[in-house]
Amino acid sequence: MEAGIPIWIWGEHDWRISFGAGSFMTRILIADDHEMMRRGVRSVLESRRNVDVCEAQNGAEAVEKTKEMHPDLVILDVSMPVLDGFTAARQIKEVSPLTRILMFSLHRTEAL
Repeated sequence: MEAGIPIWIWGEHDWRISFGAGSFMTRILIADDHEMMRRGVRSVLESRRNVDVCEAQNGAEAVEKTKEMHPDLVILDVSMPVLDGFTAARQIKEVSPLTRILMFSLHRTEAL
């Protein structure tokens, strides 16, 4: 395979894109209720090669998008409307056990 030519390969749950030489698209879902935070994280992630980034505005949306795309990584804000990050993380692990989760918060919280 030549590097840079996209090839579809069956992954853990669905099809993934390979660009040759063993490189795959890494699918990342960012869930935060603050648009500026999502934009900033997305900007940093998209500066890397072979990264596909999707966004969710709350925990419930993050769970639904995880069901659809089975991301490699979900970046979750701890405090979100509709469904908090901790509850969303548990539900995400139920629907996509191989998805890794990174949680963060800009606010000090007793739950941590």
